[in-house]
This record gives sequence, C-alpha cells and structure tokens, in this order.
Amino acid sequence: MAKAARRPANACRLSFPTKPADAEDRADWWESEDPFDDIFPSMLTAEQITNYARVTGLIFQFDEKFLKGATYEVGISGDAFSWNGDGTKNILPVQNSKQNEVILAPNSITFVETDVEFRLPNYIAVRFNLHIKLVHRGLLLGTGPIVDPGFRGKLLIPLHNLTSSPYTIASGEKIVWIEFSKTLFGQTSKKDGYELEKDDFRVFPKNKRWLSAAEYLQKANGGNPIVSSISGFISKTDKKVTSTQNWVRGLGFFAFIGLIFTFGGALYGSWSIYNNALSILNADKDERAKLMVRLERIENCARRDLKSVQERLDCQEGVEFTPPPSATQR
Repeated sequence: MAKAARRPANACRLSFPTKPADAEDRADWWESEDPFDDIFPSMLTAEQITNYARVTGLIFQFDEKFLKGATYEVGISGDAFSWNGDGTKNILPVQNSKQNEVILAPNSITFVETDVEFRLPNYIAVRFNLHIKLVHRGLLLGTGPIVDPGFRGKLLIPLHNLTSSPYTIASGEKIVWIEFSKTLFGQTSKKDGYELEKDDFRVFPKNKRWLSAAEYLQKANGGNPIVSSISGFISKTDKKVTSTQNWVRGLGFFAFIGLIFTFGGALYGSWSIYNNALSILNADKDERAKLMVRLERIENCARRDLKSVQERLDCQEGVEFTPPPSATQR
C-alpha cells in the first residue's frame, strides 16, 4: 500500500476529495485523530456528516442531495448475488445506467453492494436501514447492522423479498439510509474500579478492509448457497400439493366405483326394507279381508237363526220382534 501523503496545515479546510486516492489519504490522516473533537459523541447531523465527509473522506463520492436530517441515502452498484432454490448462483452486474436494474425473485435473498465507499475513522460507527418505502412494499433488511469504526470499503447488503412477486430495483435508486454515530474513542475514566484496555486499542483489522462481495460471502458461508427458508418451505409445500393432487387423480376412478357400490348398497338396503314393509301390509290386508268374509258369514247365520226364533215367538205371542242392525250397518 502506498504511503499516505503528508497532511497539510490546512487539511480541515480542503474541499471534497475527487479521487479515491485523495479520500484514502484523508482517511489515513484522521484515522485516530478527530478534526472536530469539540463535537460531543452522538448521532451526527446532516451538517456534521458533510464536514466529516469532506475532511476525513468518510463517504466517497459524496453528494449533498442525498442527505437527510441525520442520514445519508445510498443505492446499489457492483454485482448482485443470489441463489436459486437448487443452489445455482446468480451474479448480475449492476451499472449506473437507466437500462440496468436488479430483480429480486419472490421469497428470496439478494446481496447487493452500495454505490459509495466508506472510510470510517476509529471514532465513527455506522448503522444502515432499508428505505421505509421498500419496507412497506414487502422488502426486509437485517435489523440495523452496525459497522465498526475503522471499516473501509463498500457495504454488502442482504435484501429479503418477502412477497410472492418479483420486485425491481432500478439502477441509481436509493434504497438504504445510513446513520453515523460518534463514539467515545480515546476517553477513559479516572474513577476507582475502571480498568483500562490491556492492549492499546481494538482496531478494525486492516486485512478485512476493501473485501469484495465474493470474499464477504465466501467468508460468511464458505461459498455455500444462501437461500431464504421461506422459499424452501414453499418449494416443499408445492411438491407435497402436487403429489397429493396426483394421488387424488389416480384414486379418482376407483373412488367413483367405490361410491357407486356404496350408494348402490344403501339403495338396495332401503328398497329391501320398503318391499318387506309393503309385503307385511299386503299380507295384513289379505288377512283382514278373509276375516271380514268369515264375520259376514257368521253374522248371516246368526240373523237367519234369530229370524227363525222371531217367527216362532210371533206365532206364540203375536208380538213382532225387530232384530238388531248388522255389523256392516253400524
């Protein structure tokens, strides 16, 4: 690495760096020395972010129009990395032109690089959050990761598309808000019981600076696919649904035959019961008819006998006797 240029006396009054080498020199000048040490440690405002970017090379290339009250908006560049459900890696180059875009597949994770470089001194840490409009559209970013002081390079951002539809990010679209916080670097306590660091300071390892996206992913997961668990769950569910549908289709004919036999058996049983009941009723009707015939015969015999007795009594007493009405006349 080239040795940093000597820091000029007017280093705090220089304009914004125009080349990466200029930004690197300023980051080296102010790596552990704060040019604005009278600013109390806290989250930086837009004005303070601007001054640190100009003097220390905090953000390169810096553009004031992307400043908010206490954040700075960034977009994507470099390459976008994602994996299909079968583990196939996709690498899409992202360029700063309106013809290029990044499409986030449904229920997927895509890793993208920021379109600016960061050179954090040992007293400033950053946190990044997804633009609120993207959150409302169903995207998600890991919960506000903190980037330690001393980091240099582009941030690698994981974007989760939690929706069932693809989402397109246009080239140049700003998707992440960065906030900067000044730490209490270099300050200690003289109170009893406070222990100083045994080493001078836990600085950010220089061998972890300026890593590429591919190096970050290799370091994080050993080159293995990084896929959304939601995508895997949906894939497994789809396979089970398809398998069940095929089973139902194969079972359809036999199920239909089974239904015919089931309903046929039920209908046959009901028909048998009806026939038995009808037979009983018909048999009962025949028996009643036969009984009525017998009763009529008995009644006729009785009426003849009564009439004979009546005639005899009339002859003996001269009194007319009227027989009772028959059963069929009642």
